[in-house]
Amino acid sequence: MSIRRSMPAESLWKDLWKSKLHNRFKLLLWKIVNNIISCRAKLNSLFPLSDTSCLFCKASMEIVDHLFLLCPYIQQIWSLSYWHFNVNNFSHLSIKQFILMLLDINLLFDNIWLNRNLLLHGSICSPVNKLIGSNPNPKWKKPPSGWYKINADSAFDNGMATTGIVIRNFNGSIIHAHTQNHTCLDSMTAECLAILEACLVAEKFNLHKAMFETDCLNATSSINGNSLNSFWPSDPVVEKIKKAWSNWPMWTFTYTSRRNNGAAHELAKWAKNSNFVGFVPLNTITISVFCDGGFPIVDSW
Repeated sequence: MSIRRSMPAESLWKDLWKSKLHNRFKLLLWKIVNNIISCRAKLNSLFPLSDTSCLFCKASMEIVDHLFLLCPYIQQIWSLSYWHFNVNNFSHLSIKQFILMLLDINLLFDNIWLNRNLLLHGSICSPVNKLIGSNPNPKWKKPPSGWYKINADSAFDNGMATTGIVIRNFNGSIIHAHTQNHTCLDSMTAECLAILEACLVAEKFNLHKAMFETDCLNATSSINGNSLNSFWPSDPVVEKIKKAWSNWPMWTFTYTSRRNNGAAHELAKWAKNSNFVGFVPLNTITISVFCDGGFPIVDSW
């Protein structure tokens, strides 16, 4: 059994209207999600206003997402609230998705309890991706038994590349996470540096059977010799990757979509924002890195 994240939003709104919240709160949430609340940007679309800036920070236009999530003043309110929300961790969500997520949480408690009882009575616990109601079609494929899959990505900004490396075993469990900072001039080189960092980590742990994945097609094409165009800033990094590969002939380097590379992408972004470098203790990894749903979520070598 899984919570209904994949169900139409209308089903969740039925839960909202049935809840014991005051009707004024229900109506407010409905207006926010449908973008019909009277914020300044909305009013300006109906008749010109002399000032459309946020009343709290004065720095950005008062649109609904800014007013309730993105405004620095409002983010402090979320952070100092009982739940200590760091809304930057949900920056990929619209205000509608954020509210639906909050409405969905109560269903998760019920689902956790149901699966706990399944284990108690000898049944098998649902995989994490089913437990949280994500798409039943796996976004990320586990490696074969005896192999490790290493996803690599880089967050590049203003000459600095922050790399994120996630190593998982055949269960899909995270067994190692690593971040590093590099100086470079372009995003292609940044992506190649992430792959090179992954190679160095794989060498450190003597991983003979390693499958490297990245969401940079140009990088994998260059490494595999399938690219007709040379990109000279990244060529020295690519050559170092090939040299490492020559010592471990069973390694593979393949392209995958950004969606399938979500764990490494989220780790790199988290490391950049938190200025974290090095081995990442698994109990401190930001929850968004666990997006691929291995079971158990983390494991040892």
